[in-house]
Amino acid sequence: ILKRGELDIDTGRRVVERAGRRIDLTTLEFDLLVFLASRPGHVYSREALMDHVWGDDRMVDTRSIDSLVSRLRRKLTKESGDADCIQTVWGAGYRFSETS
Repeated sequence: ILKRGELDIDTGRRVVERAGRRIDLTTLEFDLLVFLASRPGHVYSREALMDHVWGDDRMVDTRSIDSLVSRLRRKLTKESGDADCIQTVWGAGYRFSETS
């Protein structure tokens, strides 16, 4: 289980909870969250995130990762009112906050 602030990510059961409340995520949202939360502070380009989430056999463009991040933030915000754990690094990509 990854613990990041109030966020608990159970990678074995593929369950995410914040302050004891379950957050339902799609497979792609979960995979992205785990990848970023496992390496707080590290910045990943859109291309690197697409490679990790979709793999080599993908038929998506770089805006697909933006949409995925947006949906994930929306779900995290719905439960907590705060989605700052996933930060945009303008011109570089995304990172999981080191303080989350």
